[in-house]
Amino acid sequence: MNKKINLSKTLAIIGTALVWPPVLMPLLFGLFSLFRSGVYRFDYLMPAEFFLVFAVGAALLVASSLLGRLRRRLICWSAGISVLAFIGINVSAEVTGLASGETAAAGWPMALVIACLVVYTAGIIAIGIGGILLLRDLYRSRKQKTRRSNATAVEN
Repeated sequence: MNKKINLSKTLAIIGTALVWPPVLMPLLFGLFSLFRSGVYRFDYLMPAEFFLVFAVGAALLVASSLLGRLRRRLICWSAGISVLAFIGINVSAEVTGLASGETAAAGWPMALVIACLVVYTAGIIAIGIGGILLLRDLYRSRKQKTRRSNATAVEN
């Protein structure tokens, strides 16, 4: 049982550390740009560019939540919605002609792609918060079990 909890904690730590960079890196690079040139530049496409990093982190968080039997709904649904939204970004850009440059980056085709990007980014944030909550629950459940066993030993 202890090995299972330790594995779940390890997966949760690594997964959470891999899920947050797609959201935090554009903010950090924007700050670097602000300090260097005096202009804040925000790359809103960067979360999609970091999809592989997110996907590995999300897979680790899903495994950890299933192994630890905690926060399964939040993490699994967030991961699923994010992956579907990422696929939606690519498919909608290809179908509307934005990916090839056939269609101008304006109007409803661009709005559709941006909407999928917003859903994808919101899913990343949700699974990142789920990872933090999962870590909290994993470490809390261990402490509570130790306290219960100590209280039981004192009573006997």
